[in-house]
Amino acid sequence: MSQQLKPVSTRSVSRQQKPQQTLEAETTIYPPPVPPARNRRSSSHLPDHLHRRAEQINNGGSLCGESVSAADRFIESERHKSADAGSSNSCSECGKDFYHQDSKCICCDFCEGWFHISCCGLTLKDYQYYSTPSESWACKKCSSLPLYEPSVDISETRWGSIHGQDLVTTFELIHRKVASWKPNVFKVPSGASGKALVSEITRLIDLWVNKTKFEAVAIAALQVFGTLMLQKPSKSSKNRDHIRHLTIRLKKWENGEFDQLVSECEAIQQRLTNTTRKPENIIKVFSRLMLHGKVSSAMRWLGENKSLPLKIDRAVKEALRSKHPDAEPVSYNHLLQGPTRKVEPVIFENIDASTVERAAKLTRGSAGPSGLDSDTWRRILCSKSFGKCSMDACDAVARMCRRLCTEYVDPKSISSLLACRLIPLDKNPGVRPIGIGEVLRRILGKTVSNFLKIDIIDSVGPLQLAAGQDGGCEAAIHAMNDMFKEDNCEGVLMVDATNAYNSLNRATSLLNLPHICPEFAVFLTNTYRLPSKLFLPGGTFILSNEGTTQGDNCASGFYSVSISPIISQLSSIQCKQLWYADDSAAAGLLQHLREWWDCLLDVGPGLGYFPNAKKTWLVVKPQHFDEAVRIFKDTGVQITEEGQRYLGAAIGTIAFKENFVKTKVETWISELKSLTEVAKVEPQLAYSAFTFGLSKRWLFVMRTMKDIGHLFQPLENCIRECFLPELVKQQLNEHDRTLFSLPAKFGGLGIFDPTQICENELKNSHLATKPLVDLITEQIMELTPEDSKKLRASVTATKSMISNFKRSHHMQKLKELKEKIGPEKAKHVDNLCRKGTSAWLTSLPLEDCGFTLNKQEFRDALHLRYNFPLKGTPTFCSCGERNTLDHSLVCKKGGFVSMRHNQIRDLEATLMSEVCKDVQREPPLLPLSGEMFNLRSTNTASEARLDISARGIWNTVDKTFFDVRVFHPGAESNKAISIDAAFERHEQEKKRTYNRRVLEVEKATFTPLVFSTTGAMGKEAEKFHKRLAALISEKRMTPYSDCMSYLRRKLSFCLLRTVLAALRGYRGKAAKTDDCNMDINLLHLNEVVRY
Repeated sequence: MSQQLKPVSTRSVSRQQKPQQTLEAETTIYPPPVPPARNRRSSSHLPDHLHRRAEQINNGGSLCGESVSAADRFIESERHKSADAGSSNSCSECGKDFYHQDSKCICCDFCEGWFHISCCGLTLKDYQYYSTPSESWACKKCSSLPLYEPSVDISETRWGSIHGQDLVTTFELIHRKVASWKPNVFKVPSGASGKALVSEITRLIDLWVNKTKFEAVAIAALQVFGTLMLQKPSKSSKNRDHIRHLTIRLKKWENGEFDQLVSECEAIQQRLTNTTRKPENIIKVFSRLMLHGKVSSAMRWLGENKSLPLKIDRAVKEALRSKHPDAEPVSYNHLLQGPTRKVEPVIFENIDASTVERAAKLTRGSAGPSGLDSDTWRRILCSKSFGKCSMDACDAVARMCRRLCTEYVDPKSISSLLACRLIPLDKNPGVRPIGIGEVLRRILGKTVSNFLKIDIIDSVGPLQLAAGQDGGCEAAIHAMNDMFKEDNCEGVLMVDATNAYNSLNRATSLLNLPHICPEFAVFLTNTYRLPSKLFLPGGTFILSNEGTTQGDNCASGFYSVSISPIISQLSSIQCKQLWYADDSAAAGLLQHLREWWDCLLDVGPGLGYFPNAKKTWLVVKPQHFDEAVRIFKDTGVQITEEGQRYLGAAIGTIAFKENFVKTKVETWISELKSLTEVAKVEPQLAYSAFTFGLSKRWLFVMRTMKDIGHLFQPLENCIRECFLPELVKQQLNEHDRTLFSLPAKFGGLGIFDPTQICENELKNSHLATKPLVDLITEQIMELTPEDSKKLRASVTATKSMISNFKRSHHMQKLKELKEKIGPEKAKHVDNLCRKGTSAWLTSLPLEDCGFTLNKQEFRDALHLRYNFPLKGTPTFCSCGERNTLDHSLVCKKGGFVSMRHNQIRDLEATLMSEVCKDVQREPPLLPLSGEMFNLRSTNTASEARLDISARGIWNTVDKTFFDVRVFHPGAESNKAISIDAAFERHEQEKKRTYNRRVLEVEKATFTPLVFSTTGAMGKEAEKFHKRLAALISEKRMTPYSDCMSYLRRKLSFCLLRTVLAALRGYRGKAAKTDDCNMDINLLHLNEVVRY
């Protein structure tokens, strides 16, 4: 923020009254800009007295008694002096000398060039207006966005039977039709057809990136391609049907038969029915969303349905148009001056395929106008089902991103990419527009935002906290509370702006970007140069001419950077301010707050920031209330001494804060009761929704407000009395509740007690945000690069300290609990604390990964985890023994022990086959030829076999043998020893049996894979799986942590399913019937009955 904002003119002249420039810039779509105040003249230009002499000569008059010829000679000499000083003596527009032309001249206050007023389209009246000291003027070059290179001429281009400009028109029409279609795409199939689709996406992107003859239509074709190819033919169609239709459609696409493709898809769309949000469907929809990992979307279905979509009628459409105003002209009084910092394009070479892949994995949400949602794009870019094709697609998107960041492109060529869907929600009263941008644009935006995160944060400074700072919102709340408590603070002014994001002066902001954050400037200029189409349900659209575009995930960064000149202008006033996007606030003396408010009203509108006095609140200390009313009496600002909501928390009196929290708690209790109803039929989904979604809502309030723990008691009562009993189907005591409140890796469920964690959460939040809060309270406007690095290092170190503190706190709490529950149960809890035992519990219930359990399986798993008695099982096993939980897991009758072993063996072999060669199940060992071994326990049987063998685990060619064992810690042979000792004993038994024979005869290595029924694994198995995860990570180019997490979850669910099967599986003899002996060939199963 090194650039300075020019002083704002106090002259009150409306835009309609000011003279307009008649020459409109060719590179911008904005209306002719209003020239700004002419506030300065550079010393490198001719002085003002010489300019006045030139006017006298042009008017045919004299000056100081001199003749015109004498004045001419004087000016001629001065012109040579000025030329020697490096000043231009000709019009910067036409290049002609301006001293002997019959035209007046004017200087641009930004580039300092001189122009004939006739060359600029200014009248004599305009000239007189801008010659006043309080006004300034800018030339066309300074009032226009940088030039871009037009797309390659398409007139000679042909695709099928369509050529030239008709291609552009065709894809525009198809795009408008596609934007009105209902979501109806099938999953991209694996195999040749899926690879062909991904390869075509890559080709279309490269056609644009490489500036081919298809550059003008490549992106438009890309936007409609996916929907045309992936339209689901029928509600019950299967994968084979999808492959068949996709293959046919790809051929039609290649041949340019677009009419046939559109006709087919329209026929499908006409038969789709609208879904209604009926109460009986809520749990079904909730379950479907949770099974796809969409926790936030699922939780919205359990709310009170306050924000339902509105039907599009004239009133709704007009309301939406009013929230998307026309483009305002450039406000030159708010343009920044001075040189811009050069950005080397080479820095964007760091945006590669892996960067795009990470961004695609983090992108969530539904589809934009093109109809492809984030799941589809994530499969296209990240799935390994398409082999190298997916990586090529990521490379193409990375190249596209680099071009958008380094060169100005033809905005018409990417207009379809910038389109959004606009959903009008019922604000009750009013309309709340929700924008949904194209997923590809969101992936590009996330890639750029993540890459430039530090640059954006450094450019806006510590006082704007919506640019991506860690804990920025919490820091804002803490800082404002601290400033309000200061003795020299009389009040806090919290400003609400009208339609802030949509009202930002886009033209001025884009021109200021190279001065504030030049790294971000080219990308934003490319994506905001033209208005974006906002498609409404039904296919009609409105234009986003001003402000940021709803549905663009770069909007927050763009807005934060754009309004930073306002923060700089207000910094001269003696009060403390901070901003979170458009939510501005200031604290200090009332008189200073009034000055700050007046200045904001003066500065803000020029950049599109319009403070709304009716929704702006001044929170004052009680003793200053009367004075506040007097000072702000003519402003319309709301004044209170009680308090007001601020960024999801509250500032003010204790009573106001308590009422705020109580209202929140009532809402959360209502949602928790809805989740309890879900737990009756889908307990696993309800548990995941609680831990990953609902509990996060009150965690933020705990981290930002003080002394509110007791207010959460009604919520804790609901958790204890309603949710947990329905989830577990077990009467719980105080020790159980304490254990459940611990994180899963400490043996708990992660369902914490909200009354007990408030104090620690607030303390941790203060620690994490303290470096940033200190900068805010000191009103530091910008940081040097060194200070910025120190700040990030400090935040990282603080986070590590907080993590260690939390771990110590949980360990201490667990230690105290084990002292109360007795040694036997304490040992069981120790088993639950081993790595891997809770992987199934902390996983999202993703259907595609097989991470789902039915209600009985989930509750049985909880009973097994906490050693609760199982209900509905026989008292005695079919073997005659009492059917306890421990006996069920060790009884060999029924084949469940063997099934457990075989399932783990098969899973391990499948996982190894991805990165290893020569993977075999139950490979025979080489027969012995008289070899002798030191250990008598070595297996010397002639038909000895191991479970798995593979090459490439420890070395590329070396062979490794594996043998699997799954033991139950509750078995009689394991009860008397610790879990670590049990793992050690079983590993040594395997090694004594096979290690010497494998080493000496097979010349290979041996690794025992020992697991417990609780999901833990031994040291040897742990080392092996780390190596396996590293190999998979290297092959898939996926983070190691993700691969290791996936392996643990797959093994955990595999073990859990076999254990649960043993708990309730049938162990008796199968009943014999004659049906098995029926000769099927003698039956007329398909005989048609004729009448």
